[in-house]
Amino acid sequence: MKKQLLSLLLLSFVLQANAQIILRQDFSTLNVGKLDGQNGWTNNSSAGGTGGAISGAEFVSVSADALSYPNYGNATKSIAMKQTVDQDGPGHLLATPITSGTYYFSFLGNFSAYPTATSFYDVLRMMNGGAFTTSARIWVQPGSTAAGFKIGIKIGDSTSPAGITTSDYAFNQTHLFVVKYVINSGTLDDTMVLYVDPAFASGEPATPTLTAPLASFEYSNNIDRVAFPYNTPKAGKADGKIGLVSIARTWDELDFPETLATANVNASQNLTFHYEKGNILIQQIGFNDADFKIVSIDGKLIYNSKLNAQKNQQLNVGQLNKGIYFLTAQSGKNSVNKKFIINN
Repeated sequence: MKKQLLSLLLLSFVLQANAQIILRQDFSTLNVGKLDGQNGWTNNSSAGGTGGAISGAEFVSVSADALSYPNYGNATKSIAMKQTVDQDGPGHLLATPITSGTYYFSFLGNFSAYPTATSFYDVLRMMNGGAFTTSARIWVQPGSTAAGFKIGIKIGDSTSPAGITTSDYAFNQTHLFVVKYVINSGTLDDTMVLYVDPAFASGEPATPTLTAPLASFEYSNNIDRVAFPYNTPKAGKADGKIGLVSIARTWDELDFPETLATANVNASQNLTFHYEKGNILIQQIGFNDADFKIVSIDGKLIYNSKLNAQKNQQLNVGQLNKGIYFLTAQSGKNSVNKKFIINN
């Protein structure tokens, strides 16, 4: 009998059947070492990458450096960004290319040095059907002082005008970057905005940190991959770490649901949940007479019941479809309120 841990697993990599989630990667289960060849990441330009390392130069690599951001996610590993000449360019194909509408992509970045050149290379790209057609770009460049850096974004071709943040951001601190891209029907009317360090749980802010100028040339008819830099001069690169890369159709689908094998309320009160063929198996200690609810991502109440005090029990909640749900258990001042995913 196959168990699903309410998909309360920290997801290392999930291509969700739910159409809202396009790609999610936290890198935690990958091996430390080159990213190429792991979990669908490749530098092969015909399979999603942007090219292999030249003359034995370094590969973009997975490192044992943890990154986290409140209400967005936690990961035990990340991608090392180095100021190295001729690194490879691993990319990942999307399960379904993006051809219209709005999508978001987000990641955590912790940078320790900005490029010294006046030409800056992207730290992450969304690509359109090939290794030389970039849809959306984001990069790091020198700040107003040596203590920080600025972020740049651009739509489409490298000749398009850039948007640059007016504020500096601190080195050696983890920042959350969220890009919203809207594919419009005209020739040069796509829009792209950036949010830096938003209060993620509060939802999409009313005002973005930065707006990209309209492009001189767009590539947005077949966005099919996300990729890291390739074959660029050392002076054009930032140094640091990137983690928790996510692509989704909505803001709320970008985050990384946390492990909920045990949801600790305090030292003496906890609940453990398992989902198994329409039933939720609950093991509890000290979580007395809790009100228990499951709500779908669209706000529909799926299940509502009362948990018995000091008793393990099984609740028949029906066969849950693939998708994202919210679980709450409230007992007096003690509560659990978590997101979980059913993906098979």
